[in-house]
Amino acid sequence: TGVMAARCHCLGQFTGGTVQLELIDPLTCETLSFGPFAAETRAVAAGPGKVALLEPDGRLSLLDLQAGEIDFAVVLEKMPPGFNQLSVMPWRDRLLVLAGRPETTAENQQYRQLGAISGVRTAGLWDAGQQLAPLMTGAVWAVDRGTGERLWSVPATILHHGFDPEQPADLPVLVFARRIKSPGSTRQPQLSLLCLDKRTGSEVLADDRIATDQHLFYGCEIEASPEDHTVTLTHGARDITLTFGGQAVSPRPPYQG
Repeated sequence: TGVMAARCHCLGQFTGGTVQLELIDPLTCETLSFGPFAAETRAVAAGPGKVALLEPDGRLSLLDLQAGEIDFAVVLEKMPPGFNQLSVMPWRDRLLVLAGRPETTAENQQYRQLGAISGVRTAGLWDAGQQLAPLMTGAVWAVDRGTGERLWSVPATILHHGFDPEQPADLPVLVFARRIKSPGSTRQPQLSLLCLDKRTGSEVLADDRIATDQHLFYGCEIEASPEDHTVTLTHGARDITLTFGGQAVSPRPPYQG
């Protein structure tokens, strides 16, 4: 285990706007180069022994650290300009790839009119020792885990919504959550939930007006029951239950925020 952990150590050397990514075995001192990548490339874990790298031009590479190979390299369409956030979630036969970008001036003005907006911790009930999920604006793709083939017609788009990368990976939906506090309002902030079907990228639930309890920490607890085919989102004393029938799904367009 110690040798494998050490072998998974990657070094990036900046050379004229590129990164030379290398895999080093500390026992033999052998070095394996995966080649140059753009300096702005983002890298995250994508399952056991796998690392996903996304470059600004949309090139997605999946590295197999144990085999020392690149499983695939594909180009994702409709890449968010200036992307600066990356999350990758394995699910069944696919990888869900989320790329965030800076918001435009017009978007910032629009969100200021809504008031204070922040992410919500979705992996469990939020407490003072946890950070809220960061807000994200960008795109979501589904690609085949073996080949990188795109599985949705177009990427889904997300606008100013909180995504918690620690949410349970086996859920059939991607859960986005945020709280919204209207300017000058004496009402409690409202919870906003967005759930996307991982098979199609389409909307399963979108609700910006979920009432919250006073003095409640802003978290959303997720509980899934494979036996009942349900996913329950709990906020305080309120439950929202999604029930999945298991039938074949017809093609539906991915959600466009």
